[in-house]
Amino acid sequence: MFNFNGRAENEKEEMVLVMAVSAMCMMAGCGNTVKDGTEALEQGDYDTAIASFEEAAGSDDKEEAAEGYCGLGMTYYEQKQYDQALEMLEKAF
Repeated sequence: MFNFNGRAENEKEEMVLVMAVSAMCMMAGCGNTVKDGTEALEQGDYDTAIASFEEAAGSDDKEEAAEGYCGLGMTYYEQKQYDQALEMLEKAF
């Protein structure tokens, strides 16, 4: 079960959380930087993905910023950096 200290009690629930947040972000639509980050993430180019998602996360547009944090969370998750992934996904909310 997920607790409010930002930790998942087990890996399966962590995966469900990540998948739910990523689905939410994908349904919201993407700005250009988010689209670029998503393409880089799909290609395994994590440095480019992080740069694109960080740019989006710094946006004044709240939706784009949330999408940027979501993308950062997914990128860190793919790199097995679970603490950072959860931190970014929490910021997406």
